[in-house]
Amino acid sequence: MKKNLLILTLLFFAFTASSQEYIFKFKVSSKEELKVLTEVISIDNYKNGEVTAYANPKQFEKFKSLGYKYEILPHPSQGKVINMATTVAEMANWDRYPTYDVYVQMMQDFQTNFPALCDLDTIGYSQNGRLVLVLKISDNVATHEQEPEFFYTSSMHGDEITGFVLTLRLADYLLSNYGTNTEVTNIINNFELYINPAANPDGTYNGGNTTVASAVRSLANGQDPNRDFPDPRIGANTPYSQETQDMMDFVSAHHFVMSANFHGGAEVMNYPWDTWTTADNANVDANWFEQICTNYVQTTRLINSSYMTDTYADGVTEGGDWYVITGGRQDYMTYFQHCKEVTVELSSVKLLSTDLLPAYWNYNKQALLDYIKEANYGINGTVKNINGDPLDAKIEITAHDKDNSWVATDPANGDYYRLIAPGTYDVTYSSFGYISQVHTITVTAWKTTVINDVVLLQAANVNISGTVTENGTGNPLQGVKIEILNTTVTPVYTAADGTYTINNVPEDIYDIKATLTGYTSVTKTIDISTTTVIDFSLSISNAISFETDVPSIFTFSGNLPWTRVTPEAYDGIYSMKSGAITDNQTSVMQTELNITTAGNISFYKKVSSESNWDFLKFYIDGTEQGSWSGELAWSQNSYAVSTGIHTFTWEYSKDASAANGSDCAWVDFIEFPEYQQAATYTVTFNVTDGTNPIQSANVNFNSQNISTDASGQAIFSNVNPGSNLPWTVSKTGYNTENGTVTIIDGDVIQSVTLTVTVTYTVTFNVDDGTNPIENAVVNFNSQSVNTDIIGQAVFTNINVVSNSPYSITKSGFNTYDGFISVVDNDVIENVSMSETSYTVTFNITDGTNPIENANINFNTEDILTDINGQAVFTNVLPGNNLAYTITKNNYSTFSGQLDVNNQDVIMNIPLTSVSVDVLLSLSSIKISPNPFNEFTTFEFSVKESSSVFLGIYSYNGQLIKILVNETLNAGLHKVTWNGTDANNKSLSNGLYFCKLIYSGTSKSEKIILIR
Repeated sequence: MKKNLLILTLLFFAFTASSQEYIFKFKVSSKEELKVLTEVISIDNYKNGEVTAYANPKQFEKFKSLGYKYEILPHPSQGKVINMATTVAEMANWDRYPTYDVYVQMMQDFQTNFPALCDLDTIGYSQNGRLVLVLKISDNVATHEQEPEFFYTSSMHGDEITGFVLTLRLADYLLSNYGTNTEVTNIINNFELYINPAANPDGTYNGGNTTVASAVRSLANGQDPNRDFPDPRIGANTPYSQETQDMMDFVSAHHFVMSANFHGGAEVMNYPWDTWTTADNANVDANWFEQICTNYVQTTRLINSSYMTDTYADGVTEGGDWYVITGGRQDYMTYFQHCKEVTVELSSVKLLSTDLLPAYWNYNKQALLDYIKEANYGINGTVKNINGDPLDAKIEITAHDKDNSWVATDPANGDYYRLIAPGTYDVTYSSFGYISQVHTITVTAWKTTVINDVVLLQAANVNISGTVTENGTGNPLQGVKIEILNTTVTPVYTAADGTYTINNVPEDIYDIKATLTGYTSVTKTIDISTTTVIDFSLSISNAISFETDVPSIFTFSGNLPWTRVTPEAYDGIYSMKSGAITDNQTSVMQTELNITTAGNISFYKKVSSESNWDFLKFYIDGTEQGSWSGELAWSQNSYAVSTGIHTFTWEYSKDASAANGSDCAWVDFIEFPEYQQAATYTVTFNVTDGTNPIQSANVNFNSQNISTDASGQAIFSNVNPGSNLPWTVSKTGYNTENGTVTIIDGDVIQSVTLTVTVTYTVTFNVDDGTNPIENAVVNFNSQSVNTDIIGQAVFTNINVVSNSPYSITKSGFNTYDGFISVVDNDVIENVSMSETSYTVTFNITDGTNPIENANINFNTEDILTDINGQAVFTNVLPGNNLAYTITKNNYSTFSGQLDVNNQDVIMNIPLTSVSVDVLLSLSSIKISPNPFNEFTTFEFSVKESSSVFLGIYSYNGQLIKILVNETLNAGLHKVTWNGTDANNKSLSNGLYFCKLIYSGTSKSEKIILIR
């Protein structure tokens, strides 16, 4: 990933304006509303019932459909003093924001002026081609030492840039004072520091490289980067924006112990979790986080006693207690990277007036230095073998760690750092192939360090064997998969007599699992140093696979029921699929069971939906257990269930607009703990007009439709018990009746009285915004009526309807569609129609060949050209002198105007190439996506024809699979890996490494597998 920038010739950038960004505030009646709103918009702040939020145009339309009253807020730069430094010298007083070119030059100068202490690297490129830069500062900067790696990063929200200047100034302060200031010298001598001042340069320099006055929150694609990472609660959060994937690649290539992420818009220290509240799932190290955050706040208040008081009196909060988000970076770093990260909200004003920047440096300077030192307190040391070789080891605290709070050694040096509050702990040190050790360690006080170096002895190898039989019959089972979980040991399968053997397994305590289709899996925790014969008895599974029918235990509700479909399935050829619902609708599958033996409910699910908007959710007794969105392949989830009556619910829900993929979810192979099905009962509906029975009324209940007979009766049998089960009774000429019925332990008779329908008049007034439109065709209620000379169309004898669709057409105008509800009054619908729109097509070439991925900004949209050099803009309203801009890296920017009157337009435009001198080399290997769950791609360059080796290794260094071992020609190469070992068996979730070797050099990178 190293990019030498000492002699970097700055790239010529051609930028376009980002998508429009809305900043607004509104009020909520309950904080619980934020749990729904955070899935629609980017919540920025919450205080005393008032919410500040950001949204791109699509998100804003979804928000408006929710009906909140809102106020649009001005851009953060409005009313501020924004002075820009156009030279490095103008940054001397640190009371300006640097232009982009000055920022890059400053970062280069740090390396040039302090080559022994500072190294400049790139995390990657932004979507608009700007560099995402990072400094490494250490006394032996070219060597990876046995020291904690520490990371400061700022301004992932592009308009929150107080931290941008503060981290630049921190780098300057550290480098300038090394050797003369004892505190600074000790920090640089004992840490490997990484500083990334501008994580989202496209957002910060949205208005161009010379100003930050037009900075925006989001990335160039409109994505909020702090909602774009894998989440501990929902897992993978694909697809990731370019900057997000590059950041994940960067941190995965390091072993960061502690980090902080600087934001603005409030003044508060915010620690994990963001995705859970304290009540839902408190961080196991919350007391440590509270203390180090409090230390930071109290240090700043020695300079300004009122600093960090605008949100919480003590200046500290757990993120989810403030407001819940998913896809946040501090949760990703803490959960997936085992690095303790906090979010520091530095200033209540996002884009601070430049004259205030020196004051905020004074508030934070000492706190920034002290926070780095925290990474060396607690328990640390090394884990090595008897030969002194460093081990890739796991350090876990018994009866304490959860949610991935354990840490691992840096395999390069074997050093580890467990940051923790004072107390006495039983710490387990383990590494595959070695005998685990448990050490009792006491941390006596805050800001103290306990050094505990550990030498692990290599475990003896043993052979384990056993027999697998069927529970009840004792018959041997063939083909049972026996696997040692969380290891690289290759699974084996039982022979015809039910026996198996796994050879050369290092002595340790393992979870050993036996699995066979049609049977309930069994996992045993075994210490194989004392037991080497491990037998299993498998019971025939009660899994529901829907291969023959839909069991009667299931009921359906919402707008449309789930249905049994083929061939999409996890097991066999049938599964259950959510109903084909539309916007703001749900499809619900549910069962209520009496669980007689505590255990787990497990099921496989698949989702194809609009990511982060349409969800499959699973509930137990009304409490959400899991939520999934986007494109997810078949995967299993399991949840603990106690004895007693429980309700299990699968719900697919859609938001206010749009759809992606297949727009549905599938569920298959559901396994319940042992249960008893409740008795079923009969529900009888007696339908009358108040005196006489009504025949042929339609009764919808229990996912069935039954018409009443001559006596007005509709009978539903085999109905499971339940509370508030919905029903609907309808008949033409009568008002529809709705209600619920509760079934406990007996049959139910429900009497329903229908009243004669009252009809109403619906009047449409159609204009073009100013004048009425005559002879527009209005289609409504299965009728078509033309508007008269005053633009009016009248429909009479309309029954009560809800969201009844209508459509209005007129030559020369766009078709207008809408919905009308008629409840208890006549309705007047006023409609303004817009003129017909057209299509504008841009064909972009270099004079001969088409240019792919050129960005065209036109008609408030940004569209990239396809492989044929074409970008198509639809729904363009007529107009003259409509401006457009075309940009492409290494080509000159092209701007122009066009007229759109009464026909589609085709623009053929050649771009002129620009010579670009790029001396920056990309990383020797790039992995994307990472983390991954199905496939990931390795991309690397070979400078000249040579022998190349690319292999996958376990976290303890064992070779798992060889991907490349041959001579490759010079050039770019890509290799795809599907997460299997040398025998094409799927690997378990966890951390792996790849190693690339060629021309006498090697490069290793971390890989995270999440299924």
